Amino acid sequence: MATERSKAMPVSRATTAYELLAEIRQIILDEPKRYDQRVFLMTPFGPSDTRADWPACGTIGCVAGWVKTLKAQPDEYTDAENFAWDRLGLTWSQKEELFNSKAAGVRLDRHPAAHAKRGAAHIARFMKKHAAQLKAKAV
Repeated sequence: MATERSKAMPVSRATTAYELLAEIRQIILDEPKRYDQRVFLMTPFGPSDTRADWPACGTIGCVAGWVKTLKAQPDEYTDAENFAWDRLGLTWSQKEELFNSKAAGVRLDRHPAAHAKRGAAHIARFMKKHAAQLKAKAV
């Protein structure tokens, strides 16, 4: 099972912060179970953790968690929010705007598809608002 999950892990080809956010947006739209803006990163506890609600890759995360998952070195231990904040080149207010679960439309309805659509729309609005800055920031 772990092999199937690792094969399904997305790989980033993004060279700019804008492209990286576009990849994350697509990841959560393609498989809504991969997105939960209330948690940084969550993975199964081990091969025996085979709950049906896990995505194929075995990783669930928020926007910051996905930045870390896609761009940190495999053995690099770092806080997801601070890593993403730095990697995306955000100001404090931009970090609060992008990573805030309320701004992303998080609801406790536990419907992954609706949650992912709200999150993807939030990311798209953020990308449009800060396009020039995000396109200029190398990741």
